[in-house]
Amino acid sequence: MRQFRTAFIIMSALGFLFGQSWSSGAAGVAKSSSTWYWQNPLPHPYSVNAVACASAARCVAVAGDGTTLRTSDAGRHWTVGTVGAVLWMDAVSCPSPAVCYALGEASTSGASCCAAHLLKSSDGGVAWQEIPLSVPADASAITCPNATTCLVSVDKSDGEHLFRTTDSGRAWDDVFQGGGTVGTHAVPVSCPSSRVCYAGSDVLPQTAAGPYDWTHVVYRSEDAGKTWTQWWQSGQDSGAGIGQLACSPSGRCLVGLLPHVFAYAALLLVQKDGKGWTRIDHGAPHRLSSVTCLDGTACLVFGGKVMQSADGGKTWATRPLTLGLRGRVVCPASRTCYAAAFFTVVKTGDGFGHTSETPASSSIGTPPLGAMRCPTRDTCYAYGMAYSVTHLAVTTNGGRTWTTRPNLPLGYASLACPSSTVCYAAGTTPHAAQWLIYLTRDGARHWQPLTLPAQTVSLTGPSCPAVETCYVGAQMGAVTTSSGTNTICCGFALLVTRDGGATWSVRRAVDRVPGHSSGHPGCGGCGIDWGSLGSPSCPSSTTCFETVPTWTETGSGWVIGTVVVATRDGGNSWTVAGQCQPSIGQFASPSCGSLTCPTATSCYLLSSVPAGSASLPQTHALATSGTPSPSPTVPAPPPPSAHPQLQILATHDSGASWHSAVLGAPPDATGITCGAARVCHVLVQATGLTSAGDFATTDGGTTWQKQTIPADVSGLACPGAHTCYAVGGMDILATRPR
Repeated sequence: MRQFRTAFIIMSALGFLFGQSWSSGAAGVAKSSSTWYWQNPLPHPYSVNAVACASAARCVAVAGDGTTLRTSDAGRHWTVGTVGAVLWMDAVSCPSPAVCYALGEASTSGASCCAAHLLKSSDGGVAWQEIPLSVPADASAITCPNATTCLVSVDKSDGEHLFRTTDSGRAWDDVFQGGGTVGTHAVPVSCPSSRVCYAGSDVLPQTAAGPYDWTHVVYRSEDAGKTWTQWWQSGQDSGAGIGQLACSPSGRCLVGLLPHVFAYAALLLVQKDGKGWTRIDHGAPHRLSSVTCLDGTACLVFGGKVMQSADGGKTWATRPLTLGLRGRVVCPASRTCYAAAFFTVVKTGDGFGHTSETPASSSIGTPPLGAMRCPTRDTCYAYGMAYSVTHLAVTTNGGRTWTTRPNLPLGYASLACPSSTVCYAAGTTPHAAQWLIYLTRDGARHWQPLTLPAQTVSLTGPSCPAVETCYVGAQMGAVTTSSGTNTICCGFALLVTRDGGATWSVRRAVDRVPGHSSGHPGCGGCGIDWGSLGSPSCPSSTTCFETVPTWTETGSGWVIGTVVVATRDGGNSWTVAGQCQPSIGQFASPSCGSLTCPTATSCYLLSSVPAGSASLPQTHALATSGTPSPSPTVPAPPPPSAHPQLQILATHDSGASWHSAVLGAPPDATGITCGAARVCHVLVQATGLTSAGDFATTDGGTTWQKQTIPADVSGLACPGAHTCYAVGGMDILATRPR
């Protein structure tokens, strides 16, 4: 239960508050004229790990750092409390409205660091009492069929065990031992009544044909877990063990199988007499996060999708799951369910077709954040990734309050928000290498997937200048035939929609910029390191700028370059508007980073130069033919020991001329954001000896002001000339003029 903890404890780097800033000798750098202040400093960066409900109205949730949440009005209001100890709590069970048990462990180092701790509440989660837990090894799950009886799953060297108490945790007996052959998960237990419980286990028969031919077994107890008898077994079946078990009072059970390299996760529906059963393929190679029975006939399965049955499992309806749920989903009433979702608690009344969250007034926190988009001065979307899905926090009142939004089912997503309620998100699916674009029209409360051209391989962007108009950079694959052999070649393109994502057109002219050859000569294979297409920056519905890699073969290898290209007709044709310094070497990378263009004539480009380099000449022109002329001074590549520095190039005449400034900082810039054509900010992340910094210009990039940011932030957005927000981890900050 400790394996995912580090991903959620994202502490603020408060030591940087008075941290060392970068050298003031950097060219064109002046003192700062604004300060950063806290919008959302969370004193307890915890995650909600589990929730239990004694009724549809009364629930208790537990989290890291000893935090608890409780509601008595069906989730409309939640009260934050503490167990009085620094414990990381993983599981909770509430057999009655008054009595709850929580299982966890100390989150600090020391002798009691990794021993399991048991806590009990007799007043519905208000106060908690720690009970010495005398079970061996690692206790990882708890189920309590009544107020004094609990079953705890324990991993021992000889397999998985269940320990039972009948006196609220003071004494324990070993009442059940699993097959001992899987050893990678807790014994799943389901107690649909105060006396009847079911437990799942697995054995590998001696006659098994292969290493994964487990026999799945469910045992039944009619005395609250004291004695167990075999109730059902599957026979040899491809699966890596029972990971989830949910049984209804009538005796029908759902058995969720863990995945392994040779088989998907699957669902087994066992009839109430324990004799007949049906296999239902889940069709996803990842763990079923929760299997829950609502009543005798309707059930939900949670993994990468939601599966519902209203006829006892004969037929199923399936739809994508847009929430990253944690722990067990609990459904105390028909179609009413609660679930922990990282840093919030969600509730549904219709089988997760719609969800509501823990109110923002409870200091439950926000998801781990790493980037931000602000379509207006009052509306901002902060987002980050955990567990391969993107999480969001949103403000609609200028940062006075922030609320979480249902998780976006994409990993490594990038957002573009052309209005306060409309956003496009491009990224990969959590468990596959498929690239998708999602759209929201209600402020990220609900997301819908958009259909892309079939040959799309990867995406950059998006950039959306209008609600219905969006541009996305893409790598496109195409099958070519040569000498009877089919080969997949890849090229660059721009995907364009002008109807809100209903249809997309492919603009391939970005691969044929006059005077340049984009992509590796011949056939560029998908996934080969042959240069990366930059994210487009589109200040209007017809004007876009983008960085495109170019390749030139020389006697000593390939020269990989990058040019800035521009289109004025929505991607039909392109011209060169600038260039980056080339790097020589077969698979060397060009020196340029992200490109931001706040207007149709102004652009800013991040790049790196060797340490000690002075700023390049203030301006250097491009040839009228559209092919960039050589830079007047091209520094030699830095020696391996030299640390490069950040350089910012700016143009205000559509790329006809550029001027540059070299900042005295390492080139760990996450990007540039502009509140106006000549007012921009660059966020430079913290390194080992330097704190995070904001570099700002108010004169179009000629001079830059600097200041230290009092947190380890990684995302920046400036919706106005004097308004900026920065995010990192669970911290949100804003700027204000002095």
